[in-house]
Amino acid sequence: MFLSIIIPFHHCVQYFRACLDSIVSQLDEDCELILVGDGAEKDCIDAAQEYAHRFKNIHLFLQEHAGVSAARNHGFKEAKGRYVWFIDSDDWIGEHAISSLKTAALNSDADLIFFGFCYTGDRVAPYYESPNLSPNQILTDKTNDLYIPTAVDFYFVSVWKQWLKREKIQEVAFDESLRFAEDYQFCLQCYQKIQTFYYLKTDEIIYYYRVHPQSAVHNFTPKMFHDFKSVRLLNEHWIEELELDAEGLKLRFALKSLQHCWALVRLAVHDYSFARYRELIDFIHEVAHDPFFLRMRECARDHWQTGLEGIFIACSYYPATLNLFALCCCLGWSAKKTLRAVSRVLKLKE
Repeated sequence: MFLSIIIPFHHCVQYFRACLDSIVSQLDEDCELILVGDGAEKDCIDAAQEYAHRFKNIHLFLQEHAGVSAARNHGFKEAKGRYVWFIDSDDWIGEHAISSLKTAALNSDADLIFFGFCYTGDRVAPYYESPNLSPNQILTDKTNDLYIPTAVDFYFVSVWKQWLKREKIQEVAFDESLRFAEDYQFCLQCYQKIQTFYYLKTDEIIYYYRVHPQSAVHNFTPKMFHDFKSVRLLNEHWIEELELDAEGLKLRFALKSLQHCWALVRLAVHDYSFARYRELIDFIHEVAHDPFFLRMRECARDHWQTGLEGIFIACSYYPATLNLFALCCCLGWSAKKTLRAVSRVLKLKE
């Protein structure tokens, strides 16, 4: 068996069917599809059973709801392929994705294969390619081409945008306590196991990542911040352990961490709004006073980005303004209008 595709599923049957349709036309006898229902809704289970009856190399497993990490671990234990590919059930792949990646894997025998993707929602977004990697050749400089970009950005650390050689990562597992950024923790471990990697650059879009309101990353819970912080702390330890000392690395790491803290605040504003205003205030104060956030803020204090993100970080120096900031966000105020309001309060305090 050359490839095992692992898909956990739970709901959104219309997206799930579209995902399966994009894959089954490309399956051959050297490729298996492992479906893991994680406390799945009945219509999704019915769809999975239908496809499993039609194709002998589709294997269905059901479990009580334990989260996507547990489902992926379950699927990985059942996998028999030389390579594994974790796909999200609400996404889909290009019509020649498997053959293109299989050719790259056969030619390179790389432990890890990256590829481009695009975000989709109401419209197809631009095609995203891997930054600063030499395409279509075997790469071995893990420090500069893998570790440092991973330390700074989240580009590399989504499991759906890579094939992994199964024998290299047999001892790696997803942390089932995480509900957010679980990919990051898993990939950090995998990258320490592999030796060679390959970036496939092609004119075809390999993977379509669907953005929609029902996806897990768009349903906010305060635990998201704790999960995000835990993987970034792991990453910070990883940077020190590997003695990564590229110029500006700590600053870039801090800026990216602050950017993601702001993204979670923005998600909370969207979900809580006025209906749960007190909870929103509590969450914003929690982020702004967290030791990890404070360390990142101090590291990047002279490099604020403009807009509401920068105002949020600036407000964290003056706790009394955080409530006002939250109110402005709930009202949908622009950065300019919010800044004027915050400035007035600070002048009054003086």
